Amino acid sequence: MRLTATGLTPRRMLAFLGCVLVSVGFALLSLQFDYRWDMTEDHRVSLSVPARSVLAAMDGPVSATVYATPGQRRARSALALLEQFSAEKADLTIDLVDPNAAPAELRERGLDGNGEIVLHFQGRTQTVADHSESAVANAMARLLRDGQRWVGGLSGHGERSFGGSANHDLGEFATRLGTLGVEFSAVNLAATGKVPANTAVLVIASPQVALLPAERKAVEDYVAEGGNLLWLKEPEATVPLDWLDAELGIEPIAGTIVDPNMPLMGIDQPTIVVVSDYLQHRLTRDFELLSVLAEVTALAVLPDSNWEAAPLATTSDQAWSDTDLSSGVASFDAAVDTPGPLVVAFALERPRADPQTRGRQRVVVIGDGDFLSNSYLGNGGNYELGAIIISWLSSDDTLIDVPVREATDRIVMLSREDAALIGFVVLFGVPGVLAFTGAVMWWRRCRY
Repeated sequence: MRLTATGLTPRRMLAFLGCVLVSVGFALLSLQFDYRWDMTEDHRVSLSVPARSVLAAMDGPVSATVYATPGQRRARSALALLEQFSAEKADLTIDLVDPNAAPAELRERGLDGNGEIVLHFQGRTQTVADHSESAVANAMARLLRDGQRWVGGLSGHGERSFGGSANHDLGEFATRLGTLGVEFSAVNLAATGKVPANTAVLVIASPQVALLPAERKAVEDYVAEGGNLLWLKEPEATVPLDWLDAELGIEPIAGTIVDPNMPLMGIDQPTIVVVSDYLQHRLTRDFELLSVLAEVTALAVLPDSNWEAAPLATTSDQAWSDTDLSSGVASFDAAVDTPGPLVVAFALERPRADPQTRGRQRVVVIGDGDFLSNSYLGNGGNYELGAIIISWLSSDDTLIDVPVREATDRIVMLSREDAALIGFVVLFGVPGVLAFTGAVMWWRRCRY
């Protein structure tokens, strides 16, 4: 038997055996090593940096139990999601429980067996019904907390309400943070006489009426004793609270910030400020989303401040603080206006008054309260920035909200002519090319 050029030559045989050996080698390596490479454009099948940070903070084993019928869509989606987390945390175990086999367990936990995920960590549990990275990572963040975080909002002076639904209120912000284990409550100092002891953060959001002497004393005592504070200021506020400025070593700059670059972004209101310049602070060093602020006052630090003050965000160089917008036309007056870049937020820290108290006192002062309001919360990264601020103030540095990541928008807008052309090509062009190709091949075969 003679080997021809088209037969199985020794060289081809060796090449075939080489391919088989390489394939077997890769198969054996895959049994020893688990490596994933996410090649999707927006990394939809790998965890985000915030989610990995939450996992890294979980010191100890985590177990996840999925209650769903094996093989069903909800069971498959839950297991696929949890496998992404287990790839980052080796001691995360996953179990699948058939609801039909454990009806008593479902009744005890109040579940319906439709794909709920129950997470266990250090004796604490959280239930997740939504199969998204955001929902699971936020539940893990809540497991990390050793207790509920209470945020108190100063009330009784016309402040923005954490339970309100008006455009200027902060109700939506409070509701969304509630999913992270943060509870908001109104603090009426006229009734309580002092800030409750379990308050992790006190929020002062644009009061419209001056505080009574006893209320002012309660706030001063809270700050002096090491309480954490978020102060949302406003330009030309009805109640400036100069005494709190002096206590925190912060000085508001006269006027309202105007940014002439806003028309280039499609914003025709000059007092809207889009912030993209964040400073290298723990709060903002990894923050890359735009923030949208409205009617902002610029801030400065007093030279005799006893706080460690770090700017968080600044405006563009072209912005300025305008002291006269009564005409409705913004124009820079070098005699009275302050040129940019201007600081719009400061983070303040200092040792607590009681050296036995753990941690440092933290304060954030922002020259705008609108960005967390119901009207503006959904713009840019306003909510994400607010959630990070509350987490930092309550000393939960690693517990930040993980935003839901969506696939990149693939919508293609076609004109009527383009749609007609594509339809013609699909209906007539492609079949015509195939028919022509078949005819040519038939003709050539007939010739030979």
